[in-house]
Amino acid sequence: MLTLLFLFFKMALILNAVGVILSKNPVHSVLFLVLVFLNAAFLLIFLEADFMALILVVVYVGAIAILFLFICMMLNIKTEQFNKNIFAYLPISGVFVILLIFEVSLIIYNFFAHDLFMGHTSMLLSFTTVSNIFVLGETLYTFYALNFLLAGMVLLVAMVGAIFLTLHHRLDVRRQVIFEQIDRTPILHKLK
Repeated sequence: MLTLLFLFFKMALILNAVGVILSKNPVHSVLFLVLVFLNAAFLLIFLEADFMALILVVVYVGAIAILFLFICMMLNIKTEQFNKNIFAYLPISGVFVILLIFEVSLIIYNFFAHDLFMGHTSMLLSFTTVSNIFVLGETLYTFYALNFLLAGMVLLVAMVGAIFLTLHHRLDVRRQVIFEQIDRTPILHKLK
């Protein structure tokens, strides 16, 4: 039964990922992305990585996907223009797909050909008596501190870019003038 549920969530994740790519409306694409994150969280729960599943839901669904949704709604992206230019990015995306397949195959080869934790056995043995969250924090802030700081910088640049995109003034948007709305003088005196 658990195997069938695992396969169901795995297929749902793949179908929703295809929906993210092929959706014509950017808002629908972000909603498919939320479903991808939720399916990935269910898969992590099946793999007994509860903490990672909850962090995935809180960070990606609660923050990143909602930020994408707000940006899509604020920028008013034209769907026709996006669909016409989607095939222009096909060669560069093909290069990234080939690089991704190469990296995944290299990881799988190293896992089966060599000892994956070669050189890190002392690190693994020292974490046997502590909790999973302690191990995650210790590993993240010692061995991957540079990657953690770089991810923080990427998020900072994304936040500054989102603020910059929302601050430019459009000419076609009507602005609200509060003083004209609450003015109590008759309209005839305003026309003179």
